[in-house]
Formats: sequence, C-alpha cells, structure tokens
Amino acid sequence: MGDVYKEILVKQKKTSMDVIKKVLMIAAIILLAAAGIFFHFAFLLLATAGIFAFSYLSAGLDREYEYLYVNGDFDIDVIKNKQRRKRVASYPLAQLVMAAPVGSHDLDSLTAAGNVTTRDFSSGQEEDKVICLVYDMDKGREMALMNIDEDVIRDIRRREPRKVSRDFGIF
Repeated sequence: MGDVYKEILVKQKKTSMDVIKKVLMIAAIILLAAAGIFFHFAFLLLATAGIFAFSYLSAGLDREYEYLYVNGDFDIDVIKNKQRRKRVASYPLAQLVMAAPVGSHDLDSLTAAGNVTTRDFSSGQEEDKVICLVYDMDKGREMALMNIDEDVIRDIRRREPRKVSRDFGIF
C-alpha cells in the first residue's frame, strides 16, 4: 500500500458581517481624522493608530484554509491575507470517531451529549459539500467541518471502514 498525500486549499467566503466590519472601521478612521483637523490634534493621532489597527484586523478577514492529508492524518493551516500562515489544528486518524456529511443522522448520537466543540474550516459556501469529522481529542470531542474531496473519503474508508458514514454512498 502506498502513502497518500493530498493538499486541499479552500478559500473562505466573505460574509456580510466582514464587509460591515470593514466599513465601520473606515468610517471611524475618517471621523477621527476629521475631528483631528477641526477640533484637537489628539484625534488625528488616534486616526493614525486606527489606520494601523485597520491594516492588522482587515488581514484576518481574508482567509484560506489548507488541509494537508497524509496517511489519514489531517493538519489544517489558516492563511490570512495570502501572507501569514498558522497551524490551527492537527487531527490524527487514530482519534477519528466518525466521518459523515453535515446533516447526517449518524452524527446525532455523537452530538447528543452536548459537550462537542465545533470548528468550522469550510468555505462557507452553500453549494460546496461540507464533511463533518468527529474526533476524540485530549480536551474533549471536536467536530471539524471541512470541504474534502472523494479521494480523501475513499482513503479514510479504506483505512477505517467502520468510522465512515453510509450516507456517502459508494464512490
């Protein structure tokens, strides 16, 4: 059997809340600059600090997720503003409990206890197929939402057939 290595890059959809945040930050900077010109110089200094804060915070609104799948293990990185990369999660295959599409009834018994942390690493677009991977981690049970393809699901099924939902059908 060969090793399986796959990289998947998913761009997260910009929500309306992201646009509202940017507009509010720009409006606050403009108001502070106007107040600095007409009233007091200290407002102009706050506007300058606001520009630096805007450049830092707006970079976090443009996100991409990179899934690195190697022999059943997932490493997930977030790439902010196409410049900064950070590892946000690592999931080993040994701790996988269930892989199922979102909305599957196979997940009902796993989430019924209520102490499940959900981490969304998906694109956020409705037309994309979102897969839910449930893991038993040291901190408790985690549910990772990802946009993975059929090759990865097929490999997980080959390695751990009982941990893959029947709702995927036959590939």
